[in-house]
Amino acid sequence: MRVPGVGDDAVWRTVVVKGPGKPRYDTVEARDGREALAVLWSRGAISLLITDMMMPDLDGLGLLEHIRNTRS
Repeated sequence: MRVPGVGDDAVWRTVVVKGPGKPRYDTVEARDGREALAVLWSRGAISLLITDMMMPDLDGLGLLEHIRNTRS
């Protein structure tokens, strides 16, 4: 299962995406929505996306809207 975690706070990404201990999933981190788009397009299919809602440049809702409009 490929799980990108998107957030502008490194501690948030570590806690939410990797959790306590060894990750059981193929995890990928991105610092903001723009970086997340680059990661998503380069990595192929994803199973789950975990995103922070309040980020600079492209926030979580903008990221989800962009993915929805592009993948439809």
